[in-house]
Amino acid sequence: MYTQCNLIMYIFQGDAIQHGHNKSVETVVPHLAQRLFDPTPAVRMAVTKVVGNWMLNLMDRYSFWNKLIPLLLTSLSDEQPEIREVAEALWHDVGNYFLLFYTLLFIMELEYIYRVLTHTCDYFSKN
Repeated sequence: MYTQCNLIMYIFQGDAIQHGHNKSVETVVPHLAQRLFDPTPAVRMAVTKVVGNWMLNLMDRYSFWNKLIPLLLTSLSDEQPEIREVAEALWHDVGNYFLLFYTLLFIMELEYIYRVLTHTCDYFSKN
């Protein structure tokens, strides 16, 4: 059974939205943005980690990038060097993941186009 403190930590770590309903992201993002200006570095670090985790693992994450990228970019200019380092590492990981995903998608599209063109050319050369 969760105590109130554990429940708050569970929600704050992003797991409730990560494994729940993605429509809640729209509701939560403004509150996370406010927490990026909190005077406590631990709060800003937690927000940075949650946003980075969502950008890497959230289902349908590309639909929310327009809301999540500004949060991670804000963390890149934080006054605490530790937060900047974590944000930079997450930014690097997210960029590599994005590049890998779209490279594979592009290769699949090229293979599909090649198969269609080959089939079309074979069809017309026989007729």
